[in-house]
Amino acid sequence: MTAFSSDAAAALGGPDWLRARRATALDRFAGTPLPSPEQELWRYSRVAELELDRYAPVPEAPADGALPADVEAVLAAVGSR
Repeated sequence: MTAFSSDAAAALGGPDWLRARRATALDRFAGTPLPSPEQELWRYSRVAELELDRYAPVPEAPADGALPADVEAVLAAVGSR
C-alpha cells in the first residue's frame, strides 16, 4: 500500500478541487485500519464479480474549476454536495 502517499497524490496534479479530494481521501485511508482476522466479513466479498470495465478516470475539469456534470451527478446521488 505504499503507492498511497501524499507525494504520489501531489505528483498527479490536476485542478485544485481534485487535489483537495485526493488529500482528503488519503487522510481517510491513513486513518482507517485494515481488517483484522476477527473481522472476516470482508473475506466473503465477491471481488471476481466486479465489472472493472464500468469504471473510468474522471475527465479533466473545465478551466473555470467547475466539476464535470457527471461528477456532480454522482456527488449529488451520494449526498456529498
